[in-house]
Amino acid sequence: VDLSVPQNDDPPGALAANPADVGGAPGHWRSDAGLATSQLEGATVTLPEGVSLNPSAATGLQACSDAQIGVTDASSNPMLFNDDDPFDGQGSECPDGSRIGLVTVETPLLDDPLTGEVVLGEPKSTDPQSGQMFRLFIVVRSPQRGLVAKIFGSSVADPATGRLTTTFQRSPRVPFEDMRLSFKKGPRGLLAMPQQCSPTAAISMLRPWSQAHLPESQRSPAVISQQWAVDQACAFGFAPSLHAGVDRPGARQNGMFTFQLTRPQGDRWVEGLTATLPKGLLASVRGVPLCPNAQANTGACPAGSRIGSVDASAGSGDPFVLEQKGEVFLTEGYKGAPYGLAVRVPVVAGPFRDQMALSPIVVRQQIQVDRASARVTAVSDPLPTVHHGVPLRMRSVTVLIDRPAFMLNPSDCSAHQVAADIAGQGGASAQRSVRFQAANCHTLRFKPRLALRLTGRRQMRTGKHPGVRATVRQTGVSEAGIEKAVVRLPKTLALDVNNAQALCEFADGTRPDPENHCPKASIVGRARAVSPLLNRPLVGNVYFVKNVRIDPDSGKPRRTLPMIVVALRGEIAVNLKGESSTTKTGKLVNTFDEVPDAPISRFDLSIKGGSKGILAVTRTRRAKIDICTAGRQIAETDINGQNGKRHDRNIRIKTPCRKAKRKAANKRSPKNSKRHASRRRR
Repeated sequence: VDLSVPQNDDPPGALAANPADVGGAPGHWRSDAGLATSQLEGATVTLPEGVSLNPSAATGLQACSDAQIGVTDASSNPMLFNDDDPFDGQGSECPDGSRIGLVTVETPLLDDPLTGEVVLGEPKSTDPQSGQMFRLFIVVRSPQRGLVAKIFGSSVADPATGRLTTTFQRSPRVPFEDMRLSFKKGPRGLLAMPQQCSPTAAISMLRPWSQAHLPESQRSPAVISQQWAVDQACAFGFAPSLHAGVDRPGARQNGMFTFQLTRPQGDRWVEGLTATLPKGLLASVRGVPLCPNAQANTGACPAGSRIGSVDASAGSGDPFVLEQKGEVFLTEGYKGAPYGLAVRVPVVAGPFRDQMALSPIVVRQQIQVDRASARVTAVSDPLPTVHHGVPLRMRSVTVLIDRPAFMLNPSDCSAHQVAADIAGQGGASAQRSVRFQAANCHTLRFKPRLALRLTGRRQMRTGKHPGVRATVRQTGVSEAGIEKAVVRLPKTLALDVNNAQALCEFADGTRPDPENHCPKASIVGRARAVSPLLNRPLVGNVYFVKNVRIDPDSGKPRRTLPMIVVALRGEIAVNLKGESSTTKTGKLVNTFDEVPDAPISRFDLSIKGGSKGILAVTRTRRAKIDICTAGRQIAETDINGQNGKRHDRNIRIKTPCRKAKRKAANKRSPKNSKRHASRRRR
């Protein structure tokens, strides 16, 4: 900053007999050349829009206390140093880290210029508009003459944009011709440049001592507008980079998950982020106390809700790295999502610490769970770009989810991705992804246990509608998840579409929330799932839904057998879809495909029988059937694991038949007759 005040300190002519004393200032020289130049009382300088404080300058930045600089009353007139001045001392006790610039002053009173420094004073407030957050002192000296002058100043920053306005008041009544302020530059420079190229201006308002006695409305300060042309390095790109992964990649192992986003120097600022985890990379919320939203919004979550840490860097040049890492907390449902996150980052930087530490940065996220795949997506609220009047210029954010036994790897070792949609300043956007793959899935066991049972003792004859109960048991996280399950029922059971009171339309049944669109009459059962990752079971209705398929030849949709949609609800929401088809031999086939890669302990599915039953007992070509006397009912099951293993079994379907009937049926079956004959021979 160069400020020139041309002096008319030696006008031709004689000194007036009685020099005027204007407002307490020394008398003016009067001559044919007019009045001498008044001394500068104060200056207010507003820097161009976009020129702001640089977070990088906080590295090693210190503040000089009032005692160190020798200030007893910063609001008083500094004047030149003397015994009665409220400024005492030479200012040499200020720490080196508080010196943020150099100053040179040329005055017609001295042959040699005065030199000194610009010193950052200790903050008295954290309000960027108070004038007490960014306090400045200009200290100039002439050691040969024992002269010291100190000028107090303060800066205010626009809390929304960071634009700076600096004011120096009640300067010494000493004429000067030139004053040059040179602030610290380089990779840790005090100021950073705008994020866009455009003409802009710095506006200065200079006030003379000759008007200090006048009311504010009658003063006429000099106003100078200096145009700036930000016209270099204008190609502000947006090429953020993403790194993510787990420290233990083994299938179904617990480990620490790292997510790091980096913005190159000179790129547009990052303003938004959506991150999607690979299928099967899940979190165990069981036993984790959820932080209430009221506390999460203020960053006051209890320690029990903590699931990870945050590190970050910010600034132009050499980025400032957080002195204290932040924390990540798991919260209750946020903005319609089943869970949320609260990221709290303490801001301890430079002189802003202890009682003068800035308020923490708190950012909330939604944790969404896809209802078809259980894939997790974190959607962040807008990322802050200005904090306490300082544009953050974020360079990197690293999130480490390190709560013990919290993150769980998939049981599918196929190649997946951690994906991120990143929003930048001015509408810029970028999509990034990182390859993710679990290891050693083949070492996981896969032996699910499936049991089937018919219900309704009076529904076992041709034309009747028995109910069905299916139970699947697994050993939780130590076993690979089910990817696909196919059940072929015996010929004695068929789908009875006509008995359904109402079918849900395909468009409604395939919505994420069929419970809000399907008619109640389309409910044909209930389901319950227990997962070791959740605190409570998921329960919900089973809907009978019309189904369509696209004809491969014509490309037109065609009706096919109805399907069932299992809408599990609880801490999260999951929809399972079961397709229906028939084999060439007439067996009814139910297929659950694309099952989420999530561990379960037990899954129960119950389909109603009776007047609302969708299964019917068929007949043979010769006669009607009574299941209780028709022999064993066998279902063929093909179950595929997420790790590629298979578990195919023929399962005997239990019935509610009385024992006597079952014994009679067994006696009449050819298989049992042969067995008894063999026993008699033995």
